[in-house]
Amino acid sequence: DRLEEIDPADIQTIHDKVENTRKGFEDLLETLDQKKYPKARTYVNNLYRHTMTFLDYWLETQQWLPLNINVIESAFSRIANRIKNVGKRWSDQGLLAWLMLAFRKIFKPELWDELWDQYLKINQKLELVLCHAEYVWLQ
Repeated sequence: DRLEEIDPADIQTIHDKVENTRKGFEDLLETLDQKKYPKARTYVNNLYRHTMTFLDYWLETQQWLPLNINVIESAFSRIANRIKNVGKRWSDQGLLAWLMLAFRKIFKPELWDELWDQYLKINQKLELVLCHAEYVWLQ
């Protein structure tokens, strides 16, 4: 479906409000110190990018975003692909558990640390270390 066509009399007002929104996001991001507010800053930055992508595209084309750049459609597509490729071999209970985890990771990333703590009893950052070992026989 197409979004409503923008009334030519409203184009300048809408454009000005979109630019005010962009400036507001940029000012907020400048205010949020990366070291003090890393999670909030990441969340706001993601919201900023998605919001401005939608608004810029709408002003330019007066259409919905194509599915390949719409964040929600993209997330559902990833979930559907995972179910088709991996989940079909899982039990119903296992697939539902994975879906719950996937939805929380994609749509509520700020709860990811809480999820790790709740299900894996991990209360600190996970650190992965790559190790390589090999034997060398001396002659």
